[in-house]
Amino acid sequence: MSLAGMSTDSMNPQGSRGSDGPGARGALRQICREDLGALIDLNNSEVPKVGPLTEDTAEQLIEFAALLFALGDPLEAFCVALPPGTQYGSANYRWVSERYDSFIYLDRICVAPSAQRRGYGRALYEAIEQNSDSEWFLLEVNTRPENPESLAFHAALGFVELGRAEPYGDGTEVAYLGKRLREPADAFTES
Repeated sequence: MSLAGMSTDSMNPQGSRGSDGPGARGALRQICREDLGALIDLNNSEVPKVGPLTEDTAEQLIEFAALLFALGDPLEAFCVALPPGTQYGSANYRWVSERYDSFIYLDRICVAPSAQRRGYGRALYEAIEQNSDSEWFLLEVNTRPENPESLAFHAALGFVELGRAEPYGDGTEVAYLGKRLREPADAFTES
């Protein structure tokens, strides 16, 4: 998905949680070209929780993406999710791609510290689930060093551990988490 072809129109919010919820500061919307600088700044403020981005790597990631959502104006939160079959070079994306055919892979989600604990992350996850026709919603979370907050957040949303790996060669371990969104098409048979 290219930023050049994306609309700057807002999407309907996924639900307000009172004055502090996602609807209070702007509707859930697609990332637009005007967001690129703020997206890179927010992303890079969250390193090492996410990998760093330059303008070139951000453009490439967005080109591969199937779903790109943002909250806030100015940008306070965003997520980037990829479908199967891209040339994205991430070791984590490769792990997922080697094991699953029908998935949406959350490459990154960032919520500004000032916007955390307001339901923004949950709203972005709900948007991915509602806008994907994939069988699986997949992602990874660090387990060495452990990220207990993220593991608890994902468990509360119904994600389960599917496997572990050390994809970076530096002793970091990740747990691959998944949530089944739909039954496989061939699971339904006529009686």
